[in-house]
Amino acid sequence: MFVVYPNPARNNITINLKNNNLQNAVITIYNVMGEELLQNSFSSSSSINLPVSGLSKGVYFVAVQTEEKRSAKKIIIE
Repeated sequence: MFVVYPNPARNNITINLKNNNLQNAVITIYNVMGEELLQNSFSSSSSINLPVSGLSKGVYFVAVQTEEKRSAKKIIIE
C-alpha cells in the first residue's frame, strides 16, 4: 500500500502511497510497545515527508490509514 524511506532513517522519512493519493489519510508512528508517538492527517498528496529526529534510536512502526484500508511498516531510527 505504501513505501517508506530511508530505512534506517535519521532525520526524516518519506512516505509514498502506491497507486493512490493520501486522500484523508492518517499517518501514525508507534513504538514497539504499541504506544502512539506521532500522528498526522493529510487531505491530499502522493508523498509526505515527516521529521523523525525527535525520536530515540530504535524500532518503530508507521501506519497509514486511508478510507479504503490500513497498512503498517517497520522502520528503524538511527
